[in-house]
Amino acid sequence: MQCNHEWGELGRLMTEVCPKLSDYNLFTDASDPTAGPTRGGVPYDLSTALFSDYTSKYRFVFVPEGKTVGYNPSEALDFPVGTVITKTFALPENTAMPDGAELVIETRLLIHRVDGWMALPYYWSSESEATLAIAGKRLTDLTTINNQGQTLTFDYAVPKAADCNSCHSIVPDLAGPDDQREQIFLPIGPKARYLNKDFSYPDGTVYNQLQYWSEGELLTGLPADFNSVEQAPVFNDETHIPSLSDAELNDKARAYLDINCAHCHRADLTLPADYAGPAGSSGVQLEYNRVYADSPGKFGVCKDRWPAAKRAIRTT
Repeated sequence: MQCNHEWGELGRLMTEVCPKLSDYNLFTDASDPTAGPTRGGVPYDLSTALFSDYTSKYRFVFVPEGKTVGYNPSEALDFPVGTVITKTFALPENTAMPDGAELVIETRLLIHRVDGWMALPYYWSSESEATLAIAGKRLTDLTTINNQGQTLTFDYAVPKAADCNSCHSIVPDLAGPDDQREQIFLPIGPKARYLNKDFSYPDGTVYNQLQYWSEGELLTGLPADFNSVEQAPVFNDETHIPSLSDAELNDKARAYLDINCAHCHRADLTLPADYAGPAGSSGVQLEYNRVYADSPGKFGVCKDRWPAAKRAIRTT
């Protein structure tokens, strides 16, 4: 298959599944998906990130020229058709030194096409090229040194493209056999609360990401009262858990559960009516914007159960 490098709805980026990551011309150096985005791509980071087996992650968002991202106070930002989100996973040679040498393993694309989002995984089959893994890929005999100085050898599974639906989709609470509503595929990480943090940009500036996007005319609708924007706590390898207060620990734990678990374990609140995460009916609902004191059962404390009839409808 030949894939051209056009941009926008008329380009093959919006219509074709290319066999090589380099076919999309997303990075100035096709062998390095960790820097140098083309087409005005913007790097970003999350205050609390999805845990991924100690890998480092490099994230970029590419928005078509002339289009903007819409602010959403609780769910993922409203990315226009034509948006591409990239996330590259790299395994440090030593997990105690994440800024040291590393092995780039895979790059995942989320492409917002006219008919919805498409997820495409690419594994780095050589130092210079990533290859489409539509059916997944098992990478064997990878090694790293963990924080205790032990050398670990293990296999790494690149997901199937279809596997992405299990986490990225919300599902309808079907009203019966005639209810034909389908699941909705959504990005997970780029929510305002996780982007509401400072970021060191390649030009040396340090800026709050949401304000940077807004002032750069990439993001519209950001509240004039910036203090009203929800902010999740920073939680990373440098967080010293024993020194946290009870309130700080509770806040960081809820953010961690939200980004790691609530894409499945959620319901109601800010989702479309009668939609929930794939595990929304389990009785455990872990959204960061859910108040723990109001419903501890949703967080697993003497957990709630939905009525049996409603559970039966959801699972048919």
